Amino acid sequence: MPLSYRELTQPAAEPVTLEQAKAQCRVDFPDDDDLIRAYITAARQYVEQFTGRNIFNRQMEMTLDYFPWPGWETTTGSSSDSYLGWYFRGLSIRIPKPGTASIDEISYISDAGETVVIDPSKYNADLVVEPARVMPAPGYTWPYQNQYIPGQVKIKFTSGTYGDGVEEKNCPQTIVLAILLLVNHFYNNRGATTIEAAMKTLPLGVAELLSGEMFLTVS
Repeated sequence: MPLSYRELTQPAAEPVTLEQAKAQCRVDFPDDDDLIRAYITAARQYVEQFTGRNIFNRQMEMTLDYFPWPGWETTTGSSSDSYLGWYFRGLSIRIPKPGTASIDEISYISDAGETVVIDPSKYNADLVVEPARVMPAPGYTWPYQNQYIPGQVKIKFTSGTYGDGVEEKNCPQTIVLAILLLVNHFYNNRGATTIEAAMKTLPLGVAELLSGEMFLTVS
């Protein structure tokens, strides 16, 4: 099934403060504050792309062309799977961006062309597993749509692994240090190329620091 998602909001805070970044870059004047702030955001975005997860909360929207039904996808359960296990896995919707803090709204376009918001009591979400999963509640099934409209199913969710960045900040220090290393690199290497004869990564550089936080997809 085609799957897409986008950010609707930006996180309320960055994992690294301006003061931390300036100390890392050994800057004690205000002239480059805006530049360093931009480097902090760029470094955080790089870390999120590298690890495959969002650090602090932001709302996102995922779209599907239709609700899943068992047997509609090309993958099937193994011979050892029970029928019920195969059936219920076929009904689940996986949320693509960990960690998922909440499922905020599920809506779809009805055959009459109206946007219908599904009552939250009609579905259950497992937010502990990665990727998070959404399933219809007992006694309810996903709506069947007779018309094919690309992106007609919309799921709004809050994605963030380590809190909102304001009241709850659980970002590991390995991520903080990786961002600081990147900011320092950006600040001291302002071109796309370098005249250095040979540049080497630190023995415990960005990739090594982030290796334990990477989101690995599983089938």
